[in-house]
Amino acid sequence: MIIYQSTAQKATQPQLTSANITDNAIAQGWQNEIGIGFDFMSNVFVNPKAGSGENRLSLGGSFNVLNVLNDGRFSFKNSLQIALGIQKTGTGYLEDYPTIKIPFKKNVDRLFFETGADYRVNYFSKFYYSTKVSLQSQLAASYKGNYMKDVEQEGHPIAQFFAPATLQWSAGLAYRHDAFLSVFFTPVSLKTILVNNPEIATLPVCDQDQNIQGSVHGNPLNVENEDTVFRKAKHQIGPTIRVNYNNSFFKERLEIKSSFQFYHNYLVSANKKMDVNWQNEISIKLFKMLYLALHNDLSYDDDIYLQRVDATESNCERPRNNHQIEDAYFKGVSYSQQLFIKLNHTFN
Repeated sequence: MIIYQSTAQKATQPQLTSANITDNAIAQGWQNEIGIGFDFMSNVFVNPKAGSGENRLSLGGSFNVLNVLNDGRFSFKNSLQIALGIQKTGTGYLEDYPTIKIPFKKNVDRLFFETGADYRVNYFSKFYYSTKVSLQSQLAASYKGNYMKDVEQEGHPIAQFFAPATLQWSAGLAYRHDAFLSVFFTPVSLKTILVNNPEIATLPVCDQDQNIQGSVHGNPLNVENEDTVFRKAKHQIGPTIRVNYNNSFFKERLEIKSSFQFYHNYLVSANKKMDVNWQNEISIKLFKMLYLALHNDLSYDDDIYLQRVDATESNCERPRNNHQIEDAYFKGVSYSQQLFIKLNHTFN
């Protein structure tokens, strides 16, 4: 993946105040950053030799926007991250569905937006009153097997835009140790898991005895008098801690951006595990504007089930006479990694 980034700054003439004296590393006024990435890979075979390979086509892109306003004790920030990629391997028709041509699959689909404001306690303090609102979802619909097409003719996807979506609002106190390290904490944070599609909201997860344990995406789902009862949204309230670290080394040839977030829901029993999210990116400067970057994303959410990479069917549909068959969905740690080249350009 190649990413092009452009940064523009609209600076105002700073006044000589105690804010400039204690934190003159923070540029005043607007700072805007835009990143655009493209991902393309193609292997073409015409009458290939036996065992030499098969056709492959991969397309993808990313779009990032960052807006930051620093005005004395007040700061405001918007962040938008979009990534979408599809791939297709082979030609002809699906082995299990001989009348359907091999469709595209999704290999990445991510939408994240966050906006927030900070207000410094006083000109000499490292503490800020802080509030943040975030949204996480996806762009395109996914069907069984992560296909972009309804191969099994079920009539509905397993995920789409706002099904699911995670919304979170937090208001608390932020501590900026320096230009590199900051910590945010709030004892009260509102979090909602929203599945704005009834057919997706009723996708079940079952145990070995075929009893429904919940929904795939974490919204409330159970059976009462042989009727499926569900709600599209699950509301939570609890504390949030976030630690951000951004720094560069070796004359800015090595850059590290890392973010840890921890969340716990007050509305459940004490033995519920904490939700964790870690994002980390390491960039190595190759040339003047060219970087090699490694992005890692690790998360655990005790409400959301994960799909095994070798399972394509719901565990509520598969027979249980063979105990060696593993569940199609389970709770655990999700991890993703991306290695790409990005082009970064900054101008004033």
